[in-house]
Amino acid sequence: MRIRLEEPTLADDLLRVLRAQADCIVERVDDRELEAVLVGSYRDGGRDELTRLIEEWNDRRKTKASLRIVR
Repeated sequence: MRIRLEEPTLADDLLRVLRAQADCIVERVDDRELEAVLVGSYRDGGRDELTRLIEEWNDRRKTKASLRIVR
């Protein structure tokens, strides 16, 4: 799943949070985009679980990060 953040400085924080998950492989594509994959048997390839993790990260922030799932 490719995640694009409007604020490039937030990419490092989201990268750190996703990498803390044992079953998540995440790489920085550029200053605003991350590519994340969950390893395991997921019916949807892990998309729902990754979306949940991203939403939880965003909910913990004082100001919501503007982001979108690119693919």
